[in-house]
Amino acid sequence: MTHERLVEWFACQVCGKPDRLTPDECHASHGGQSGVCSGYDHCRIREKSEEQLEYAKSPIDQSIFLKACPGSGKTEVVGLKAAYEIKNWSREVGGIAVLTFTNNAASVIHERVCQFAGIEKAGYPHFIGTLSSWLQGYVANPFAHLLTEYRGVDGDRSIRLVEADCDSSFLKRFQTQAYPQSGPIKANAYSWDCEERRYTFHSRSRHVDMLQNKKDFTADQLKELKDAKRSFMSHGFASHQDIEFICHRLLEECIPLRERISHRFPLIVVDECQDLSWTEMSILRQLQCHSTVLHFVGDLNQAIYEFKKVSPEKVGLFVQKNDFRDMALTDNFRSCQGIVDTCRALVPASDNTRGICPSKLRSPCVFVTYKSGMISSLPAWFEQFVRKRGLDIQKAAIVARGWSTIAKLRPSGSSVIDKYQERLAMSIHLWKVGGIQAMTDALAYMGRFISEKGFSQYRSNSREYYCPDCVSSSVRWRLFLAQVLDSCIGNTNIANLAPTWSAWGVHVRNNFAAIVRSHQPMLSTCVVEPSKPFHDLDSKTFRAPLGIASKPVIASLGDTSAHTGIIRITTIHAVKGETMEAIMLVSAPSKQGTSDGHWHQWLGDPSSEAARFAYVASSRPQHLLVWAVPEEKNADYTRLEKLGFVQHTQVWGNSRAST
Repeated sequence: MTHERLVEWFACQVCGKPDRLTPDECHASHGGQSGVCSGYDHCRIREKSEEQLEYAKSPIDQSIFLKACPGSGKTEVVGLKAAYEIKNWSREVGGIAVLTFTNNAASVIHERVCQFAGIEKAGYPHFIGTLSSWLQGYVANPFAHLLTEYRGVDGDRSIRLVEADCDSSFLKRFQTQAYPQSGPIKANAYSWDCEERRYTFHSRSRHVDMLQNKKDFTADQLKELKDAKRSFMSHGFASHQDIEFICHRLLEECIPLRERISHRFPLIVVDECQDLSWTEMSILRQLQCHSTVLHFVGDLNQAIYEFKKVSPEKVGLFVQKNDFRDMALTDNFRSCQGIVDTCRALVPASDNTRGICPSKLRSPCVFVTYKSGMISSLPAWFEQFVRKRGLDIQKAAIVARGWSTIAKLRPSGSSVIDKYQERLAMSIHLWKVGGIQAMTDALAYMGRFISEKGFSQYRSNSREYYCPDCVSSSVRWRLFLAQVLDSCIGNTNIANLAPTWSAWGVHVRNNFAAIVRSHQPMLSTCVVEPSKPFHDLDSKTFRAPLGIASKPVIASLGDTSAHTGIIRITTIHAVKGETMEAIMLVSAPSKQGTSDGHWHQWLGDPSSEAARFAYVASSRPQHLLVWAVPEEKNADYTRLEKLGFVQHTQVWGNSRAST
């Protein structure tokens, strides 16, 4: 069909457009006030490309791989496809499952389906949600007891999920004996890898996990791990990783169950298919062998979860081996052509993607160099750079691969704030400033201050706002910190940072410990040895920093205007799937300590995960992409120019090239 005929056909099938009206006449007469196009100033079907409509009309008796470039509107297309099939569903048994990997993505798809289908909720016999919730709801909860021998409570055999990093005291019932370098290993902190047929470890400590994953266990130790896991499951507990193992094992060993699930879901659509693990694909393959049709939608170049054993090569091989029909979305509605061309040059050659978004800037791709030790000044520079180009600063972000780089960019990671007194004062200042980034940094400062003063005998996790090892819930720790900060702001004496350190220190000594203790019940259910923490907070040891007792507190915190918290500073993973007006991707200062965070690594092997990280980050913006790279002697910056970047006047240095 031509594009016009596809638009006409879908407008009739999905929107209920009268045959006598064109799509535009339908929208003008009543479509803009109700139905699919409500709130839109144009026909919503007409805006879809021919490629999008062709997939939405594709057969459901054939497995399909829809390769979707960044910004191709795949979520909208998946919603339209599912809505069309749901409205025309005639099978007496079974329904469609639309699966993705995050609750937010599932919520967006569900909203699109309801809009296109004209329904309030897409429910039975269909399912829209995360892959993990689908596995748990339709395989693990009803049937896991066949494998785990869990007897249930009052006839309820549902599994109780336990996070891999949970350290609650009840888990001591399900742990091994003490091992060298790790101590006892709790059953939720490891799982069976179905692909490699060995145990893998995923506790709160990456260092311990790395050591255990490299270890060759004795036969007795393996038996001990197996027994602890078996006891854990037989009491109705499982981690997320255990759920996949249980489902894989059940479907592998029970043919009637495979047939039952296949009949229940004859069509499964997987959004972001590049994030599928080997075990998840194996589960889907078992269902495909019993007549389930699979539709995979995604971009293999956006696979950035290698640490979860996700491999785009394996997904591509799965598609090739299992008779998937290839389709593609090649129109990028998000980014201008300059950004699209740069992104395509980063990864293996792909389809001829078109950037549909009009260019606002003469040079949409810019690189800038920063000197060693000056990385913390990049956010202020980028904010000014974005504003001068007339872009929305609220729709801009700074991203980096590693947390160590992010820490150098954030106020909370600045080495200038190195005294415990200044950390407390800065946390209060940033909490008053408000904004996502400022408040995030405030939590980190306060977490470190309380952890060092009240939990000095425990190790802390800087990635969880310095949550001490003795606190089993990082969520409660974060809520506790927020409550403490709220109370500090509510205390006029502590909140006022204009007095001198000597005067302000008196208020801290008189009030802060009481504030913390008033919120201690928040942690009462998740603190090991609750009588020991906070023991130092009652002491009167808070003193002014040496040499500046007579200086105003706020004046000692440096240039606080740089801590406005307007620009979001986060990881590449956190912005995956988002659309921004401007992005600055910051390279790590050196290759030391990182395998994928330095710009040389991004431009090394185009098929590497490092290149895919750069691709994902660089494909987020509509109008402006900036790469910030370290200044290096004899660096070959022409490599960046070949990608389409133009060098801007160096932020701190001698270069005079300009954009």
